[in-house]
Amino acid sequence: MRTFRSLTHRISLAAIAAAFALIVAPAMAATPISGLSLDQAGESVTISGTIAAFTASTGERIPNRLTVADDSGQVTVVIWPDVFGQLSPTPAQGAAVTITGEIGEYRNQLQVRVSDAGNVTVTSGGAAPAAAVPSPTGTPVTAAMEGETVTIAGQIESLRASGNPRAPNTLIVKGSHGEATVVIWPEVFDAISPAPAVGNSVRLTGPVGTYRDNVQVAVRDAANLQILDDAGSVISQAPAGTADTSAASAATSTSADAAGEAVAMAISDIDGSTVGKRVILEGRVVAFRASWSERAPNIISLSDGTSTIPVVAWADTWNALTRKPAEGDTIRLTGEVQLYEARNEIQVHLQSLEFPQ
Repeated sequence: MRTFRSLTHRISLAAIAAAFALIVAPAMAATPISGLSLDQAGESVTISGTIAAFTASTGERIPNRLTVADDSGQVTVVIWPDVFGQLSPTPAQGAAVTITGEIGEYRNQLQVRVSDAGNVTVTSGGAAPAAAVPSPTGTPVTAAMEGETVTIAGQIESLRASGNPRAPNTLIVKGSHGEATVVIWPEVFDAISPAPAVGNSVRLTGPVGTYRDNVQVAVRDAANLQILDDAGSVISQAPAGTADTSAASAATSTSADAAGEAVAMAISDIDGSTVGKRVILEGRVVAFRASWSERAPNIISLSDGTSTIPVVAWADTWNALTRKPAEGDTIRLTGEVQLYEARNEIQVHLQSLEFPQ
């Protein structure tokens, strides 16, 4: 019994000593940013420096990105919205920070990923970045920035008008960032007053994406593109047609639509303004492409005589159908209008399907 008590006593002392050691142990020394490498992927590191740039998240699946710089170099720090929302004070451009995170890689670029709000310490300059007005980037817009929201300024070198409601207007804008492709969907473009034209100087904000391996910036709100005069002052006014558009929407909306229920409509009426809405479509299957892997959907090309649209049927929905549609079938379906940004394509994601008599 005495031996057991003695052993218990020694274990207790060891546990206390270990806990005390953790309390008094010095914090992990900061690693110079120039000393980080992709060979350390998965390792935990601590860095200290100043936030040289900040890009806020634009969605729950898009992280906040901080460019942290010290005397030796700079690195991108990635913080997802759920973690970022717990930070206090909130780090902003110009703030001094100490950050502990895991080394990772995205598109062959090294990142430090933060998974715990307790691993970010703002030593000075904390603020609310959402209130900050973004400054035009002077660096090229690249694929490594996909998902980030950027602001660029320059001159419109060319403009290719949209050919239909489901194709964007495409601008080439040259400035200190180099040359950037900018896409603007018709309903957004038509709300900009005066309308952008070749030769205009502009300042615009939007998320970076890729389409057929081409990098582009998407302007999703008319207020996010401003036309500038020779002195750099804004000359564009409030978005055109705002009142008329609202009135038209009020006149054509139904109680079902307002309640979030599916609304029957022609395919030709589906455009960027209907993204996120549930619709009922009826038409003929003019083509069908079966899924080629578990992570790829089945694609139905549906035509109602006014237009054709791709209908995406993921495995769970497709496998639940008692009868599968085939080319030539007439079908009635309910689905949600979504934008597939990688292809600049509006699709309908299938929710249910029936074969009308």
